[in-house]
Amino acid sequence: MAKRNLNNWLLISGNGRHVGKTWLAERFIHQLSESENVVAIKIASHMHQLGPEVKWLDGGPDKWMIGEETDTKSDKDSVRMLKAGAEKVFYAQMNDDIYNLDQLNYLDKVLTGEELIICESASIGNFINPGAAFYVYDPNNIAKNCNWSFSYQALESLQSKIVNPPKKIRWEKNSWIIN
Repeated sequence: MAKRNLNNWLLISGNGRHVGKTWLAERFIHQLSESENVVAIKIASHMHQLGPEVKWLDGGPDKWMIGEETDTKSDKDSVRMLKAGAEKVFYAQMNDDIYNLDQLNYLDKVLTGEELIICESASIGNFINPGAAFYVYDPNNIAKNCNWSFSYQALESLQSKIVNPPKKIRWEKNSWIIN
């Protein structure tokens, strides 16, 4: 199966929890939302019970689901993205990576294709070629490596802080410009 080319997507992943992935997403969303329509997507590779603050949109309770974040008070990653300025935040979860395709098909129905997408996910890179990608890694955690087939920028994280994050990001002439 051919990967989908999604130039307006910026993908963020990492080799563990608490390495700074959501912080980086917040930073990008904050900068971009001043002049662009930004939608954020958080994809988790496990299933758990969702509270009423996530408006269920599609999927099944035992395989995959996708919802829209509506909470503005907690400190969950998806809420942090909303607070950073995302127009909408979709939260998706699944029990098998193959369901990323179902989630992409659903997103095709609700997105116009004009939005800039900031996506935090470890697995969606197996199904798409994003316009830009970042892999945040803790050098002390070598259990998880990045095996993406597209180019990406690796960012080192020490004690939950990214060592040398990009300072500025913008969308210009259908391309990501990152400094």
